[in-house]
Amino acid sequence: MSHFTKVVTKIFDKEILISTLKKLKYSVFEGKLKLTGYEGQKRNIDILVKLKGSYDIGFARNKDGSFSIIADWWGVTNVKKEEFTRMVNQNYSLNMIRREMKKKGYKIVKQTNLEDKSIKVVVRKW
Repeated sequence: MSHFTKVVTKIFDKEILISTLKKLKYSVFEGKLKLTGYEGQKRNIDILVKLKGSYDIGFARNKDGSFSIIADWWGVTNVKKEEFTRMVNQNYSLNMIRREMKKKGYKIVKQTNLEDKSIKVVVRKW
């Protein structure tokens, strides 16, 4: 019985996704890879997040160009699905903001982590 779960994200930029995962201190591999789950079941993925002592987490490109998070969460240890998804989405969004603001001549002057786990960003153009 498969325990793989697919979480659809709004992530499209592969380079920013990989950079985000590395900034979150994950070991990241890219290419045409296989993700192994329960009883050796395999899924095709494009990005592998290698975890210690558990099943790994993968990202697969969808037909629309976005990425989905794929994992056998029953066997993933040390990382909770909701927390991982929130951290990746939040930090990916922050990295996209940084890149786009830099292109437009803006700079992040203040970043505040709020109690509800959201991030407030103040940008300014010099």
